[in-house]
Amino acid sequence: MESTFNELKELISSWLVEIKSLHEERIDILNKLANLQNTLVDVKSIKSSKAFLLLAEQLEKSKPEVDQCRISLEKLQVVAGR
Repeated sequence: MESTFNELKELISSWLVEIKSLHEERIDILNKLANLQNTLVDVKSIKSSKAFLLLAEQLEKSKPEVDQCRISLEKLQVVAGR
């Protein structure tokens, strides 16, 4: 009877250790999730900021100019290669 009791006590002790470990892992995962959510909020805030939107607009406007410069450079390289 006493040996059965000791076995059960050891088994329960082992379960408690495992439950504690799983609980700590869960807390760690929840903390990582909270950090990820905060980062996502920060990114959304930045992407919707006036400065970011103006910069994105300027970038879109400059793309055709960059393309034109690239074409001109290629033409010059062809001429210089003759």
